Order: sequence, then C-alpha cells, then structure tokens
Amino acid sequence: GIDVTKYKVQAFMLCGVYAAVSGGLYVYFMGSASPDAFNLLVSFKILMVAILGGLGTIYSVFLSAPLMKFLPDMLAGFGDYKPIIFGLIFIIVPMYFAGGITGIVTTIRRKLPKFMPTRSRRGY
Repeated sequence: GIDVTKYKVQAFMLCGVYAAVSGGLYVYFMGSASPDAFNLLVSFKILMVAILGGLGTIYSVFLSAPLMKFLPDMLAGFGDYKPIIFGLIFIIVPMYFAGGITGIVTTIRRKLPKFMPTRSRRGY
C-alpha cells in the first residue's frame, strides 16, 4: 500500500520550506524580525484566510484573502463586537461550510429555484 507516514512527513517538510522562505523574505524586506510582528491576532487572521478559503480548492483562498483584508473595515461600525463577529465566522464557516467561500456559493446555487435563467438546450 501507500506509506502514509512518508507522505505526511513530506507534506510537513514542504510546509516547513514554505515557512522558512516566507520568513526569510519577511526579514529581507522589513530589515529585522521581532516576535511582536506575528502576535496571536495576526496568526488567527492568517488561519481565518485558510478556513474561509475552504477545503479542496486553492482558488477560494484568493477570494478569502481580500475578504479578510476588507472585513474589518466593513465591521468598523460594530465597535467592541468586532472580535465576537470574527469568532462567530471562525466557528460557523468550518462547521457548516467546509468548502469555504466556494462551498457557500455552491450551496446557494443548488438552492436557487429551477426557474432561474439557464442556457437553452436546443442551442439558440
């Protein structure tokens, strides 16, 4: 069969390479590294981009990154409730929409009525 442990170790090593390269690039462009640069809130935001992106597709991560960039601005009117809303998104999306943003779109498209405009079957 397939050596699962071997592939898990290889995936872990690949993730380590990506982390090392990105850390090196960060230090190169910023000039220094500090533990304050990646506090817990920044780590959660990076994790939320991956969770909102969902499982199975890489394209939805490219949609979730701009969403996470502009979501704090959209929630600015909620004041002190903003972390609670982030937490609810962080909990609800993986529980009910494992596909992330693309999963939400797919679910909505399936639930739309059949009378929505579609292509003609005859070709005209």
